[in-house]
Amino acid sequence: MRWRDVPLPVYLCAISGLAMLVPMGYAAATSDWQSARTFLYFSLAILILSAVFGLARMNQAAHGTAIGHLAVLLGAYAGLPILLALPMLVLVPTVTPVVAYFEMLSALTTTGFTVFDAAEDLSRPLHLWKAIVGWLGGYLIIVGAIAIMAPLRICGYEIRTLVDGNAGRSLLNQSHLPESTERLLRNMGYVTPVYAAFTITVAILLLVAGEDGFEAVCLALSIMSTSGLTPTSGPVAGQGGGMTELVILIGMLGAAPSMFFDESRRPSLRSVINDPELKVLAFFAVVLPLALFVRHWLGALEVETDTSLGLALEALWGSIFTVVSMLTTTGYESTYWESAQRWSGLPTPGLILLALAAVGGGIASTAGGIKLLRIYALYKQGVREIERLVLPSSVAGAGTVARSIRREGAFIAWLFLMLFLFSLALAMLALSAMGLPFEDSLQLSVAALSNGGPGYELMSDRPLRIRDLEPVAHLILREAMIVGRLEALAVIALLNPGFWRRCT
Repeated sequence: MRWRDVPLPVYLCAISGLAMLVPMGYAAATSDWQSARTFLYFSLAILILSAVFGLARMNQAAHGTAIGHLAVLLGAYAGLPILLALPMLVLVPTVTPVVAYFEMLSALTTTGFTVFDAAEDLSRPLHLWKAIVGWLGGYLIIVGAIAIMAPLRICGYEIRTLVDGNAGRSLLNQSHLPESTERLLRNMGYVTPVYAAFTITVAILLLVAGEDGFEAVCLALSIMSTSGLTPTSGPVAGQGGGMTELVILIGMLGAAPSMFFDESRRPSLRSVINDPELKVLAFFAVVLPLALFVRHWLGALEVETDTSLGLALEALWGSIFTVVSMLTTTGYESTYWESAQRWSGLPTPGLILLALAAVGGGIASTAGGIKLLRIYALYKQGVREIERLVLPSSVAGAGTVARSIRREGAFIAWLFLMLFLFSLALAMLALSAMGLPFEDSLQLSVAALSNGGPGYELMSDRPLRIRDLEPVAHLILREAMIVGRLEALAVIALLNPGFWRRCT
């Protein structure tokens, strides 16, 4: 039996078991023997289970197709949280299986919802475990997007092929070949060191900024996965203050684009300057904070409060950090965001933050949402339509690639936008049927579908506690998190028999 013939679900279970050894080691180092034994026992049990299933398939050659791997990916997000939640069920006796599953699914999909009101409700090994699960969930979606979704030309790659000038090459016809497994393993070999190196760099910078070692590691894992998880209550800056927020901002900007993790898009100065995703990201990261800063400044003038340069700079930094955090669906709040609101006397611009979370980050990244590349395609088509209104006889230039983006790219982006809005409407209707107010239903649905759970508390002036929601509401949010992580188009593709026939 070759190790390459082992089914993908066995690999996922084995990685989950191995990952439990990390919090086990930390618990042993801090003399938390109960947590250490719990993680060790479950790790051994899962590894033995994985070995048994692997041996059971030893005489069966694996036929890994892209569509089959996509189905495994959906099954992983639905089934893996059952295994991942086992340590929490033992270490937190008051937690029910449904709540533990919700907590682990939220981490695995990098959403970051939590039912715990305070960080002190969980032990440090469990905080580390949640951060590791979120980090692995981010790694899973990056590898899955590059190795599984790219050949199927879904989840943003239907537009990426147009941007790269590969519109005529149908990758869908190659999705049935055995090389799908080879492609998956090859991309794992490329993504793993890059993803790990980024995480280690952020952790070291957080340590230099003055953060505690444990908090630096947990934050680095959460930043790269854009899960927004934090091991402490209160401001995310912690002991490092403004320097910590600067490091977090750099980490979020590194996690949002996809070019650093995709082997086929090796970054260069020219590609960075011309990349459409980075252009849209830079626009939102510059223009919107300035608009929010002007809003706070005018509010401060109206209420005749202190308009010193120091407070103005704090308000500007709070706007920049919070906008980037929401755009990357991380959901961290700047220490200066609340002080900027007190300075101006204006309420939270929840609608703007909600729209930012819905936009999301880049394709093949840990950020969720509609994706920057789709927004770019819709923008280019919108500009062209305005030109035609002004000059009906005008001819658009910029080459074949630009025309493809304005036509096929904009059409596909609009189709996905309609699917996203349809999914949002379904989630809102379901939550509203549970008795939730309209605003909370909208904000919770956007946070779940964009995988930006912590951002929900920024969107609302009086956010609801997740633990107070009915079990059926938790079920709705769970389904929305999975659909948001894999995207509605991928889920519909899995449910379409014709799509399976074309890929086999």
